[in-house]
Amino acid sequence: MLYPSYTVSQEHVRLSVTHPIRVENVEKISSPVAAHDHEFYELVLVRSGQGIHRVDGSKRALETGDFLIVSPGQVHAIDKPANLYVYNIYYLAEWLLRDASLLQEAPGLCMLFFGYNLFPDRAIPVPVHVSLSESTAEHLTRELQFLESLSKVEKANQVLMRASLMKCFALLEEELSGQLTLDCDFMQDRLVQHVYRCIEKTLGDSKACNVKAWAEAVGYTPDYLTRCFSKQVGESPMSCFQRRRMQHAGWALMHSRENFSEIAHRLGFSDSAHFTRLFRKSFSMSPSEYRKRFV
Repeated sequence: MLYPSYTVSQEHVRLSVTHPIRVENVEKISSPVAAHDHEFYELVLVRSGQGIHRVDGSKRALETGDFLIVSPGQVHAIDKPANLYVYNIYYLAEWLLRDASLLQEAPGLCMLFFGYNLFPDRAIPVPVHVSLSESTAEHLTRELQFLESLSKVEKANQVLMRASLMKCFALLEEELSGQLTLDCDFMQDRLVQHVYRCIEKTLGDSKACNVKAWAEAVGYTPDYLTRCFSKQVGESPMSCFQRRRMQHAGWALMHSRENFSEIAHRLGFSDSAHFTRLFRKSFSMSPSEYRKRFV
């Protein structure tokens, strides 16, 4: 079992509402990188050099054009680096997850880059390590250079940042679909899509979760809908609803000036104390701490 000796945290990455993406051009890694994990997703593009990428139970050579996707909490290490030059990319998933339409449009992309946030029980369990084609690596390098320049601007254009990052995701998903077998067919299930549409509509209308109404809309009983959804997704509709509600709350705390009571009411909570308890359970911090951390 590989245990982390440290965590790459917010204190290092410094993500915020104005800089929800960080691109680090790391030059000439010549000392081993001890086993560690991250608070956020870490994406790594090897620009040149070599080393050994180590995860729990396996090792693989790191070479030019290799790409890593490391989900929050996953542990990895780099041994025997030799003139290793990489791009490290970090991003705030909540910044991109206000709209769940990607579930239907790009299920593979969702599993690769948001699986931990959207489907914790179905997410890829270990860091992804793949080799990119030369053309994809070149395209990705150009986009990362652009994102790196944006991340240095005091008030970067967030539309450009989002578009550029999503272009990177799309390029990678297209290439990786031929190398990986992604467990994402369940996202195309009509019942799963129906429940997700109901969840998003409920959040937008400030209503409480109503599985009975969702089931009746497609001619099922609540028990049957819950069983089918849970079998496909790995959790109940209510659990999924609560997590999406907290993700919307995180987005609102970063992007609006609403106070906590207003956000709680808009998301269907009967009182702000209940909202605060659930938020702390989801993010291991209070709403005020979250806003202070990222705004």
